[in-house]
Amino acid sequence: MIFNGKEYTHAPKNGLGYNNHFQGIIYFESEDAYILSGGNENTEKGELFISSKHLKDHQEFHSRVVLPGFPTLWHAGGMRSYQKIVLVPLERLKPPLQSKILFYDMENIFNPKLLKQEIVINHSKTGAVDIVYLESLKKFLLVAFDTESVSLYRSKTDEFLSGFDFHKQIKTTIFRGANISLLQQCDGKIFLAETYNKGLIPPFLNGKNQLTLYSVNPDNFETNFILKKNFKCSGKCNFRGAANFIIQGGELELISTKMYRNGRKNQLFLRHFRQLE
Repeated sequence: MIFNGKEYTHAPKNGLGYNNHFQGIIYFESEDAYILSGGNENTEKGELFISSKHLKDHQEFHSRVVLPGFPTLWHAGGMRSYQKIVLVPLERLKPPLQSKILFYDMENIFNPKLLKQEIVINHSKTGAVDIVYLESLKKFLLVAFDTESVSLYRSKTDEFLSGFDFHKQIKTTIFRGANISLLQQCDGKIFLAETYNKGLIPPFLNGKNQLTLYSVNPDNFETNFILKKNFKCSGKCNFRGAANFIIQGGELELISTKMYRNGRKNQLFLRHFRQLE
């Protein structure tokens, strides 16, 4: 049994799922499998869930991993991956604010291996994380997003697992607490894409599922607005929960899930958006 009782549903017995829902998502095309992050304030645990078709015609959860933040850091946020390494942010939502970024080796996606490398952040929460390579510096830039600031880290060398040094913290409210991604063109230019549901209390009082795109200077994090676009989830996703971008057939796609699982089954609700222009 992957889930206990009504957890990760919006049932009344689960407090309507207010502090127990999915938040991040990663897709591995070679396995046709998804990794979701979630947090449960009731058990004070952050977790990963692996979903695959597993000889079936639909995506279904079949394993879970408890993250090593218990009980202080329980809220797992928006994840990103580099090759088969997945970065998972963990945070606490009450003072004293602190967070941590974990590194998982997903070479065997069904048996994640926690690496020794981690980033401890004692000055803010971290609701999402992303990473890009800066050719001019021959280093990776890791960005930890909070709703009041971003924290920038640079790799020690041009090797991804060489370790990261703190660079600077910049005050900004560009991130509203759902998911946000750094998108890098072939010429190195970097964009910032935030996904969010504009409702008062999603998914109970929903608004538009919206993507907002900016250009961004990776040094000072100054942004320039480019566009906003609304998407229809048709009951299969919610931008307040898990969302991310993937490359399929050379094209950029946006993927998103509902905030909760199917209460009667272990099936994953999911939508792929292939026309982003």
